[in-house]
Amino acid sequence: MQVSVAGVMATWCFDKSDADNCCSPAIGGSLFRSLTYSFGSICLGSLFEAIVAVLRYLIDSARAQREQDSDRGACGTILLCIVDCLAELLEELLKSFNRWAYVYVGLYGTSYIDSGKRVIELFTSRGFTAIITDNLVGYVLGFASFAIGMVTAFAGWLIQHWAGSDDGSDETGHSYIFGPLPVPGVWASLIGFLVGLWVSSVMMNVLKGAVNTLIVCWADSPAAMQAQHPKLTAELSETYQDVFDMLGVPTAAFGGPMSPAVPV
Repeated sequence: MQVSVAGVMATWCFDKSDADNCCSPAIGGSLFRSLTYSFGSICLGSLFEAIVAVLRYLIDSARAQREQDSDRGACGTILLCIVDCLAELLEELLKSFNRWAYVYVGLYGTSYIDSGKRVIELFTSRGFTAIITDNLVGYVLGFASFAIGMVTAFAGWLIQHWAGSDDGSDETGHSYIFGPLPVPGVWASLIGFLVGLWVSSVMMNVLKGAVNTLIVCWADSPAAMQAQHPKLTAELSETYQDVFDMLGVPTAAFGGPMSPAVPV
């Protein structure tokens, strides 16, 4: 999904006429490239994530086994803690690497490793490392998902309350919707919260991918962004200048344009 979103968003950034509605050819083209030319890169990144996940599972299993062992030594416990910290660090680094590498895969169709190298070089040359380190978009979208979950939880409670009698149950004391369950209003709220949280999380991941793609497109080809979206580019430039002045980071690296690239 991240690669498909990146392809559509890149088309909008560099040629907005090809991605101006929900039925534009950019959507089908980006999805086709994700399932064909870029599918290997997506699988490679997912494979690395799966390997790290298996490693974390093995570490958790070893910790649980040592907790049940009465003859466990201090050296083994310390070593296990070190390995666990290294695995957690590797997991976080891989997630960050994949997030930006997938954007570059969707933009230019390059390989997974090459995309990761190019996006790191791009952010380093532009001085964007501070921005991606302090990226708070995920926290904002996560709070939005939680708020939507609370709204759908309240909606579930209302549906259960209105479907039954005044206390949310029929004459037999059973839930009108969920059958013989205790406190049906609580169950309706819980199910509504989980459904709202899951659906909104999917949509927020789309927005997160779009924001990440916008950052990469602006850093890579500011001139093309200026031509297509002058107002948005001006706002990004002003915010960028204010943030870097506050952080005390020089912005000279962003002065010269990089070699232009055209999304596939």
